[in-house]
Order: sequence, then structure tokens, then C-alpha cells
Amino acid sequence: MKMKTDLRQDVAFYEQMIFPQNAEVENRYADIREAEQLIKCMRMRMKHTRLTVIMHIMLILVFARIITATG
Repeated sequence: MKMKTDLRQDVAFYEQMIFPQNAEVENRYADIREAEQLIKCMRMRMKHTRLTVIMHIMLILVFARIITATG
């Protein structure tokens, strides 16, 4: 009987060594999800700034065209 319980304890110990706890795995996944969210946010922000820069350049060109046309 003692041999069986020792074997079970050994198996449990090695399982813990090989497979990390669920909470640990969940934390890793949460970190990965957080990083993905951050990357998405940065991409959106870059897209937004790119669009605003293009719109400003277009406005400047339009005003320059109006000024040269009237002047």
C-alpha cells in the first residue's frame, strides 16, 4: 500500500514539474492578450496620426492653391 501512495506522490510531483499550474498558464495568456491589445491600439493610433498628417498637408495645399489663384 505504501508503495502505491509513494508512486502517486511521485507522479503528482513530476506532473507539477512538467505542466505548470493553471493560474500560471492563465497569467501568461493574459500577458499575451494584453500585449496584443496594446499593439492593436498602437496600430490604430499610427493610422490615425498618418491620416491627420495627410489631411493637414491636403489643407495646406488647398489654401496655397486658393492664395495663388486670388493673389
